[in-house]
Amino acid sequence: MKLQSKITIGLLPLILLSFLALGAWSINTATKGIRRSQLGHLNLLVDTFFQEELEKANTILTKNGLNTVNSFVEDYQKTITENTTKRFAGEKQQVTIFDNSGNVIFCSNPLYNNEDFHKQLRPYLQKTISNSGTSFQGHLDHGAEYFNFVARFFPPWRWHV
Repeated sequence: MKLQSKITIGLLPLILLSFLALGAWSINTATKGIRRSQLGHLNLLVDTFFQEELEKANTILTKNGLNTVNSFVEDYQKTITENTTKRFAGEKQQVTIFDNSGNVIFCSNPLYNNEDFHKQLRPYLQKTISNSGTSFQGHLDHGAEYFNFVARFFPPWRWHV
């Protein structure tokens, strides 16, 4: 066997291994970038939801002195959940709202309105309860699906969104 053939046989696995490592690294880097981008988008959606829906409704109630009248607050909350259902209908994105006890008040996507899925979100809910006013983001695996999420607390109504 020629020396050139021996060198080729010896280097070929190293070259293939380096291509494999480069491919794995690039997939990993791209996946992290996509997830960071998705979390940024979710943060923007939640910020918009808080500003356009929750804070706006609470400001109207507070300005008119109705924030202590349960019937008015409940009516605004009902309107917000109905608008949210319409806004996120047919989308993969969803809004889930919990109370301070960890009970589900609202879930915009009926596919994920089940106890198994909510049970996976509760540990993050506990963080927003113990650190009111903070925001958490992360991901969870639900069967074959991967979810990014952003969790925030809305103090006036004690909603964890």
